[in-house]
Amino acid sequence: MKKSAKVTIAAVVFCGIVILILIVIRFMGIIQWYNIPTTSMEPTIPLNTTCLSSNIPSIQKKDVVVFKRIVTENEMPGRGGEKMHFTYRIVATGGDTLQIKNGLVYINGNYDDDSLKLNFYYTIANKDLEKALDIIKKADWIENGNITQADTENTILLLSGVESSKIRKTIPLNRFSSTDVVNDFFGQPKGSLWTMDNYGPVVVPAEHYFFLGDNRNAALDSRFIGFVHKKNIVGKIIQCY
Repeated sequence: MKKSAKVTIAAVVFCGIVILILIVIRFMGIIQWYNIPTTSMEPTIPLNTTCLSSNIPSIQKKDVVVFKRIVTENEMPGRGGEKMHFTYRIVATGGDTLQIKNGLVYINGNYDDDSLKLNFYYTIANKDLEKALDIIKKADWIENGNITQADTENTILLLSGVESSKIRKTIPLNRFSSTDVVNDFFGQPKGSLWTMDNYGPVVVPAEHYFFLGDNRNAALDSRFIGFVHKKNIVGKIIQCY
């Protein structure tokens, strides 16, 4: 057999072994990769980011985790009954009492959002809007409709902490707290006035987690889908690209 033919066969065998190893690694959950198709974890994980997860690291509070659950027809028209994967941050574990006040998370009565980079809604005077968007290099938001009119004098913007800090240096900016009552929250007592920014309290049962998106006003998280049992955890996000 010619040397070139031997080299070709060896290369094919090597590639086959590598592919087989990758398949086994993914099947066992050691390493899996996902595309993030929503903005629910921004600014931490931008839209259409590819992330790797692993089932080897231990899972702790504040970790960003992939879990699986069966979706309903109301959530995903045409896909009800399918098992799908979701990526959110663990904010509470079994035994914790969780409450959201003015968009901020409190666990067992203690403020618990201080170490996170989150997106929130802010109100800004219409007269300052163009200048503010220019500061954060998002002047195209006006053309693309990525803003919400609050009233005749103010506009609502969805901003990260970094963006809001830049604007606040020269322009007044206020956190917007939603007053719209949501009637289909998980665990909501009948007649309660829970909103996206004022939710709970709820007690997380043993062996369960409560998840929230870092983009707090744009996430279909545990406020809607409820607690997630630890058996449905796929792995911890270890790297994103």
